[in-house]
Amino acid sequence: MILTETIEIAVNVFQGLMLTYYAYSVLGSKKNASYVQSRGLIYGIILAFLITIANYTVAFESFFVIVYALLIFVYAFRELHGTNLFKGFVSVFALLVTALASAFSTNLFSYVLNIPLEYILSSRSSERYITMAFAQLFILYLLVLSMRILKKEFRNKNLMSGSELLIIILELFLSTVVCILLNMIAFEYKEERKVQFVSVIVFFSILVINIIICCLIIDINRKNNIARENELLKIKNEYNNRFVENASLQYETIRKIRHDYKNHLAAVSAIFKEGKTEKAVQYLEEGISKSDEKLVFVQTRNDIVNAVINLKLSAARALGIDCAYSSVADFKGLDDYDLCSLLSNMLDNAVTAAAESERKILQINISANEWSYMFNVKNSIDSSVLTDNPSLKTTKTSEGHGLGTVIIREIAEKYDGVCDFYEEDDLFCCNVLLNIKE
Repeated sequence: MILTETIEIAVNVFQGLMLTYYAYSVLGSKKNASYVQSRGLIYGIILAFLITIANYTVAFESFFVIVYALLIFVYAFRELHGTNLFKGFVSVFALLVTALASAFSTNLFSYVLNIPLEYILSSRSSERYITMAFAQLFILYLLVLSMRILKKEFRNKNLMSGSELLIIILELFLSTVVCILLNMIAFEYKEERKVQFVSVIVFFSILVINIIICCLIIDINRKNNIARENELLKIKNEYNNRFVENASLQYETIRKIRHDYKNHLAAVSAIFKEGKTEKAVQYLEEGISKSDEKLVFVQTRNDIVNAVINLKLSAARALGIDCAYSSVADFKGLDDYDLCSLLSNMLDNAVTAAAESERKILQINISANEWSYMFNVKNSIDSSVLTDNPSLKTTKTSEGHGLGTVIIREIAEKYDGVCDFYEEDDLFCCNVLLNIKE
């Protein structure tokens, strides 16, 4: 008796740890922590406790598996990377694998061994433990297989839209409900071998259908990835073309500076000969300051960042905006497309607002530490923006406007970061924290 109970509890613990580790492996920790550090072990034990309660309460878990999925989602929501929809997808997928593999295994062994389904589900027989072992190994196989595919195809580059993910989650959930209902029917007609045979066939068909759907999901993601790369290349070329135009203008500025170079040297030489050293130094400082104002050039190790910021700073200077900029050189762990969208929207809003203000100030600071990046953009304002427009709704009516703050918030959410809008010293501030992904 003690041995059988120990086996039951051990299997439940194995299943709980297996399902939470699956979510951890596919999504990854927010803070690059290990499975134990991300509280996966704690949630796994809680899940094992719920499975044990379900086993002692009902003959088979049925809709208890939905509770398991909710617990996995809570774990993913609190501790793991990714958007909430993708976390929901992983949770429901684990739910489907568990329900489908368990139902298929019990009905298959019931039919093959010609044993009532109730006997396999509730007895403490060798047949039950053989079925249980097969079911857990089948679940493990499906999870490991899908884990490798999802990590390769989706981790850090899930490119499906929210509507696509929502439809897939709904399909997985409905498949799970069908499995549960079918298992309830098979349990009700446990003496009918034809019902058991049909159940096995239907479970296998559902498995095949969902494998096909997974292949379609991968295909959709790859096509979206190609489309996104093409779009990014197009944006990059557009920014580079604009930057070349801007560089041509700056080259003309440099030519003008060089043209006046001899005259400036002659003037400085004459001032020195007159013994007016302080006046000569002042003249040189003014010349350096004016030349700096005419040149705008940012150089990091990321071409997208260079193109976007140089273009926006050049536009800001052309509008008479006083610009200050500082940044890290590397942007490892961040997607180029996300960087382009984030910087473009942050700077577009800031340049437009600064140009309309009296002081015309724009400040950009990008810093980083071991686990995150901080993007801080400030622009001058004449009156409080948040007081008049706390939700930051656009006042422009043309198509495409009003999406800037939405896109910024979505990118922050994708990297499990924070987006904050506030005001200080007559400056409107946009602060975005992005966590570095593994």
